[in-house]
Amino acid sequence: EGESGEAAEQIGWPRTEILVRAQRVYMLLKLEFGGPDEDAELTKLTVSALLLQALQQMFGRVGSGRYDPKILRVFGKKSLAIVSVNHWDVVPVWGALTMFGSFRERSCRVLVLQASPFLSSLPSAMSLR
Repeated sequence: EGESGEAAEQIGWPRTEILVRAQRVYMLLKLEFGGPDEDAELTKLTVSALLLQALQQMFGRVGSGRYDPKILRVFGKKSLAIVSVNHWDVVPVWGALTMFGSFRERSCRVLVLQASPFLSSLPSAMSLR
């Protein structure tokens, strides 16, 4: 136990710890495309289509419907996106993104730069510009 816990017990306050599982996990994604449109600006629609295709490729049409990633923000010029996923879906979604290799007949790589249950721990929009 830490010193603050011992001090609280000496005063007579009961030590209480509350553990809360986060409902959503936030992922910072970097999307890299190969081919002629390598420097094209990323849009929310493109990220949505990419996520859907990656999940369908891994789990099929019916299986991909189980997962519901939400796109919170897209930083087009930097090819970054912040996506929110249910905490129990992180591993399957991360796996589908890792195994994904081509999008619209171009090579594509999706890197999960950071994952956290706290949105505030991801870089702020100002630092990404």
